[in-house]
This record gives sequence, structure tokens and C-alpha cells, in this order.
Amino acid sequence: MWAAEIVSAGELVRTIGVPLRVADIAPTDTTFISEGCGTWSRDPDSIVTPGQPFGDGTYVVGLDVEPGRYRVAAPSAACHWIRLADFRAVSDYYGENLRSIGRGWGPVIGRDTIAIVDIEPGDAGFHSEGCGTWTGDLTSIVTPGQPFGDGGYIVGDEIAPGRYRAREPSAECHWVRLADFSGVYGSTSNRFIPRRSGPTSIADIAPGDAGFHSEGCGTWTDDLTPIVAPGEPFADGTYLVGVDIAPGRYRTTTSTEDCGWHRLYDFAGIYRPYEGLYTISSDRIEIVDIAPTDTGFTTSGCGTWTADLTPVVTPGQPFADGTYLVGPEIAPGRYYASAPTASCYWIRLGSFDGDSHYGYDWSDDLIASASSTIVDILATDLGFRSSGCGGWSTSTARGAEPERSFNDGTYLVGVHIAAGRYYATAPSDRCNWDRLDTFEGSRDWSDLGIGGRYEWASPTKLAVVDIKPSDAGFRSRGCGEWTQTFEPRVTPGEPPGDGFFLVGSEVAPGRYRALSPTTCSFERRSAFSGEYLEGTRYIDEGRAGETYASPDGSLAIVDIEPTDAGFRSTGCAWTADLTPLSRPGRQFGSGTRVVGPDIAPGRYRAAPSDGDRCSWWRLSKFGGLYGNDSGVVGRWWVRGQSDIVDIAPGDAGFHSSGCRYWTPDLSPVLAPGEPFTGGTYLVGTDLPPGRYRAASADPESSCYWARLSGFGGTEGEIIASSEFRGASFIVEIAPSDAGFSTDPDCGAWEPDSGAPRRSPGPPLADGVYYVGTEIAPGRYRAISPHGEAWCEWWRLSGFGGTPGEVIGSYALEDMLARSFIVDVAEPDAGFASTGCGTWTNNLRPIISPGDPFGTGSWLVGPEVAPGRYRNTPGETHPKGIVFDAECEWRRVSGFGGSAAETIESGGTEPGGVTTVEIAAADAGFVSRGCGTWTPVPR
Repeated sequence: MWAAEIVSAGELVRTIGVPLRVADIAPTDTTFISEGCGTWSRDPDSIVTPGQPFGDGTYVVGLDVEPGRYRVAAPSAACHWIRLADFRAVSDYYGENLRSIGRGWGPVIGRDTIAIVDIEPGDAGFHSEGCGTWTGDLTSIVTPGQPFGDGGYIVGDEIAPGRYRAREPSAECHWVRLADFSGVYGSTSNRFIPRRSGPTSIADIAPGDAGFHSEGCGTWTDDLTPIVAPGEPFADGTYLVGVDIAPGRYRTTTSTEDCGWHRLYDFAGIYRPYEGLYTISSDRIEIVDIAPTDTGFTTSGCGTWTADLTPVVTPGQPFADGTYLVGPEIAPGRYYASAPTASCYWIRLGSFDGDSHYGYDWSDDLIASASSTIVDILATDLGFRSSGCGGWSTSTARGAEPERSFNDGTYLVGVHIAAGRYYATAPSDRCNWDRLDTFEGSRDWSDLGIGGRYEWASPTKLAVVDIKPSDAGFRSRGCGEWTQTFEPRVTPGEPPGDGFFLVGSEVAPGRYRALSPTTCSFERRSAFSGEYLEGTRYIDEGRAGETYASPDGSLAIVDIEPTDAGFRSTGCAWTADLTPLSRPGRQFGSGTRVVGPDIAPGRYRAAPSDGDRCSWWRLSKFGGLYGNDSGVVGRWWVRGQSDIVDIAPGDAGFHSSGCRYWTPDLSPVLAPGEPFTGGTYLVGTDLPPGRYRAASADPESSCYWARLSGFGGTEGEIIASSEFRGASFIVEIAPSDAGFSTDPDCGAWEPDSGAPRRSPGPPLADGVYYVGTEIAPGRYRAISPHGEAWCEWWRLSGFGGTPGEVIGSYALEDMLARSFIVDVAEPDAGFASTGCGTWTNNLRPIISPGDPFGTGSWLVGPEVAPGRYRNTPGETHPKGIVFDAECEWRRVSGFGGSAAETIESGGTEPGGVTTVEIAAADAGFVSRGCGTWTPVPR
């Protein structure tokens, strides 16, 4: 073992478990230490003859061993090897300090038994252990087409491509298909070489594979005769659907908690997590529907599967944890867990197809789930599964009156517990609770009902909930006992400290200043009803106002209102001393100021540091920068050299962050005609009105600009705005505009001379361009080869950014589209697009009439034949994820994006199916979110 100590880096790099016998000592090393290595020498002579067999050890490539392919004739299970980029040191096999080109760790199960390696000319060294003797003799050890055992083989020379089965595998059978024998499947250069592996006893070896390796599988053969009779019970293993097992519904009879299964597209293996068409779906439930289109099925820990679906429980009777059919085995209704543990969890199932997205369940398999001890099972449910709940029954113990003191669990409001305000007497660091409107569960990961909250650790712990009479239920975990009795812990009078306190009984209402604004965060609560999910938004009815700690200073003044229910803060060091921090009319820096005592109303300019984000808020009170009662009148942020704000006489306060200093000096910051980048500028003072143009250095960054009528930070002061990605941008600033604000990602704006910046011919990238001089009128198409583009385009009569200047437009954002078509007309002033890729005038059909087609714009005739079509809902991502969206379609007489071109339109809700008649006279058909359209015979 040896180590080199590097003082400049302050670190010790040591070989761990890899006793390399060659070392590179650098000029920057100060110490070299070795143990058990013997005598070190700079002797350049080789220790083996290049081209001859060599044993385990450390070798210099070119001196000791020649580049090439080598094999170990009789490898042990402990064989592993490393190709080295240098001999600086190898700290471990998996850590970031690994300085190797590749490592032969074989299959991803953890140890190398792949005893074949390709040593490349650029390698510095090679090291192996437990492998025995390496040789360049690659004489075939098996004959293609014949059975072969575990080990590593060369595809083509030793095993032929095809489908193979291990007829007597062990439970640890695992294999890997190799693209080469370099050992580079991680990344020293951020590249991945495909290594498809599978824990199955059937493998599809492709003609392009370099090698194949297996462990614990026994003998492989191309004999695919059935190993069980279709329709008969079958044990854990891998099976061919239609050969070994028939499609249909199966149930396990002896499953364990480790039961897991996969329905398979093929037996090609998996390349990296979540990629490749290997698994159709997977799950851990004890019932599965195997489809006729499935190629295979693999299962482990599930015991025996049978097609016998004789009910195992009687509907209406108590039942244990497990998976059941709703209807034949358990009746719809409300059930209560009989002996729940802390891990009680249940799922209502809409199918037994399995989760098709490796845990990202977008399918109908999971209707809802929850970690609660009450569940409402609906008649429309197909199945139900639970674990850790102890069993279920329709009866529940209840007292004569609802309790007003209770422990963690799930309760019926008005039956088990009374409505009202409750306090947790001893909440843990992960106390969390939910107010429930039903007991049907949720598909959302947060599992919120109509209100819920995590009460994280804080210096002074307090968990409070307002349970309403209209709530159906309440659930809590880690909170301990809930009671309606509360004893104040502090007496109001002093400024609040760190922690969570009740306003009135523990904290007095009033205005306070934070002495430590950079570490201060606080939250005002008007109620304790919790957060809930409505659509795609989180709503918190009790979040009156809050602010977060910021290195540049958070909101340092708070108004605690008499109507507030609670107040939480940390790191603020509050004081009631509100002595002014600056003099009105003078320059002032970032932070929190009181308008009047600290700063005078008026217009101010900020000079932020280059690249800093200057953010500011005008306040009617100091309620917090975020929340339902924050008091924010206006806000803005910008990155660049200038920002401007109008502070009104009625404002109570002003807060800014990252702005360095504010001054009433409004002298120009730009010379006449000077290009400018990010910032907010005065029209007429800093820059004259007119047409400006910018070119982005990074077309993937989003350019934002806004024309302003004032600088109060309100929506009403935004005359027009634009935000999208592209390479070129144009804006018309009017003489009546007060200001112009832009993000630096737009690039440098400069007065537009009107000279074209490109020839009018295609191809055309995303951005804003002049019609005529930069893009010729005509029909254009953009193609997304992988169907992943989110395209939006506009035909423009002007460049002011107002809705009235849009002649026609179309948006396919949040969709998976392949084709986009637009008709640019001669009278158009400009054309803009984003997310569409490259536009060309090549209208050669990309599909043939009669082919299925999905989201996008299509030519009727060349691509879509007239006739009747029906959609199959679901947008399929290239990686297999299926998105359901609202379906919209249009038959069009042209592709100008105007309402006048729509011949007929229609659609359905997500998942809906509809038909459409496409006429021969139609110019095109435009669809979004409908899935795949296919012809319907008349």
C-alpha cells in the first residue's frame, strides 16, 4: 500500500484495497509513504514480455502488456480488473476519486466475473486481482448455437444472437449484455455505453452485442419449449407469455412482502434506470392481469401464481391485509383498520396491470392511496390492497359523545372527535396531520385532504389544528396526544423570540424590527387550517404572511395583527425600537425601510452589482413578503445595471434585496445609441423610443422584456411583455412608454437600423424576424424527430408585444408534438416562434396517408387521407411515460393560426374518445392532447 501527501490540496490520497505496484510521484507531492511494497525502482524494464500471458498484478501498458483483447481461461468469482489512466492512486472502486478509464466490475450486481478485457493504446496501466492468468488467445471455448454455462462470452464467435433460456437457474441468476469489453459503463467522459442487464432466466442477445455474461443462471440454451403448461399454477421465475403461461388474471397463494413482478416487452434487459422498452409494468400487488400482447412475465418472492380466483373472503365480512377483488371478495363501503401499525398503508386499484413507469404511476392502476386507518371503497374500484393495517371491518368503537382529547390516528369528525382547536402536547420533529374531506385517499404524493401540515422541529415546538364541523375526518402521525387545553408558555409584553407562539396569549400584536435581518425568517398565521391541494396549486388558508432568511437581508420589520392566530420566527432578534435607519431624501441601501421616517416617497434608481438580481417590494404594511395578507402593493426584480421604483406617499414601507443602493439621482445611465442589456430604464432619459433588436448568446435561455407605464411594480403598469426562448428579438418602444425592463438573457439591445440580419431563405431558428427581408412569405414546417418539442408561434403586425398585434398564433406547449406548420403571409410584419426547432419550406410528407398520427399539424391529402378517424387517448413520451391531457382538434383551411381558418373544431376531456370526419377539401388537421388518430372503417 502507498500514499502521496499533497500539501497544496490539503488532502491525502491513499490506495484502499488496490495495492498498485506502480506509482506516479508528482512534483507537487511532499511525502511518499509505502508499506509492504519492498524496494521501489525507476527501472523501465518490463516485468513480462508483451504479447505473452500474464498474471494478476499491476502493469504498464506498452511496456509490460500490449493493447488488445485478453481473456482469463479459468477466472475465479473474485476476479476484478481496472484500466488505469495514470498511477496517481485509486482511492476506491466507486468514489469520485477513482482515476481510471474503466473498471471491470462485470454485471451491476457488485462483483466482476467478466474475464475479458479490451486494453486500449491510450491506457497507462492495467491492474487485476483474483483473475488468474490473462492471455491473448481468444480461441472459442463454446460453439455458437450450443448450450453454454455461466461466464463471459464473445457474441458471434462463441454464442449466436438469439433468445436463450436458463432452464435451471438459481434465485440469484443475473446477466448482462455488453457493447464492448472496455469496462466503461460509468463516466469519465460523461458517456454511457449500453449495458442491458436483467434478473431473468431468459435473455435476448442482439447481433450488435459484443459480449454476454451471466452468474447463477446455470446452462443457457435456445430450447424455448414450455417449462409449465399454460393455465397451470406456476412458481417464481421467468416465463414466455403464450408459451409457458396463458394471458389472463392470476393470484398468488404464498406471497411475501418481497413479492415483485414485471410484465415484459422483451428480454433485452434494462439500460440505466427507467430507460429502454424492457418492462411494460411492475408492481408488488398479489394479483396481476397479463395481456395477450405481453412477451414475458417475471416474478420473485411471490410464491405460486394461479388462475383460480375463487373468493378467499366473503363480502361484508372482516378481512386481513392483502390484495382483494372489490365485489366478489369485499363489498364497497367504509372500513376501519382493526389493529393498525405505524406503517398501515392502503391502495384502491383501478386495474391489475401494474405501475407502468417505475414508481411514476400515471396509469389507472392506482386510483388513490393513503396511510390512514379508515377507507371508503367504491363500487367502481376493481381491487383493494393494504399492509400494516392488521385487517379491516365495517364496525368501529365509538363513545356516547365525541372525544375532545385523543392520540395519533384516523378519526371521524363529529363521531369519534369533536370539532374545534386542538394542541399537540408532545409533538415529534416529524409531527404531521391532515384534515380530510373523504376517506377515499389521494393520487397526489402529498396525500392532503382539505388541509394538512408538517410541523418541523423548531426551538419552541407548537402544533395546532383547527378541525371544522364540516370536516369528514382527521388524521395525525408523530404528534402524540391532542387536547383543547393550552397553557401559555410566555407572557406577552416582550418582543417575540425564536419559536412558534399564539398571538394574544403569548405574543402581543404590534410592530417589531429584526436586529439580524440576514438570518431572519418569520410566518404569521391567521388560522390553523393547514395546506391543501386544489388543481395544481397549494393553498394555505392560514398563511397570512411570511418571509425567508436571505444573505442580503430578509424583511426586517413585521406587523403582528390583533387578528393573527399565531406567529413563528427564527434568527430575527426582534426589538420594539423603530428608530429611523436613514434620512428621507438621501441615498439608501438594500434592506427594509419605513416610508416617511426612513425614506421619502418618490422615484429612485438602483445600481445593482453586475449580475446581481435586484428585487424590491412596495408595502402597505409589514405583513410578510408572501402570503394571503402580506401587504405587498407592487414588486419587481431585474438583473442588470439599473432598476427603478416609484414609492408612493401612501406606502407604509419598502424592502429591497441585491440592489446595493438607491438614489433619487435619475441622470441617464446610457449614452445616446449605446447598446444595453439587463435592467430597467427610463424611456426618453436613458434610451429614446423606437425599434430595438437583440440577439441572444444562448438561444436556450428565456428572454423577458416589458414595456412600462410606471415603476410601481403592479400588473396594471405593464403595457406589454414577452418571454420566450430564441436567437433573435425585436421590440417597438413607444414615446408614451415610461420605461423598459429587460432580462440580460435577451442579449444586448441596440437601435434597429432596419437592415436584415439574415437572408430570407430557410432554415430559420426560433426567435423574432422580419417577414420579407428575413423570412419570405410561404408555408413552413418544423419537425421534432422525437416528438418532444413544445412549440408556440405568432404572426405579427407589429413588435410592441400587445395582443392586438397578433394576426394568428398556435400553441402546443406541454404537449408531445412531432409536426408544426405555419402559413406566413405577405402583409405580416414579423414572425416569432419558440420551442419549435428549425423551420424549413420542405413540405415533403413525413407520414403516409393511412398511418396513425398524433399531436401536431398535418397536411390533408399528402399525409392524412380524408375519412373518419378515432383517437386513442394518451400522449406517449419516447421513454414510455403516458400523459393524459384534454383533447382539442381543428379542421383548417390554412395554417395561419386565425379563427377564420377553422372549418370545424372539437375535443374531449382527458382520456376521452371521439371521432372526426376529415374532408378532402380541408387543407390540414391540427390536434393536441388527443393521443393517436387511426382510420375508422365506415
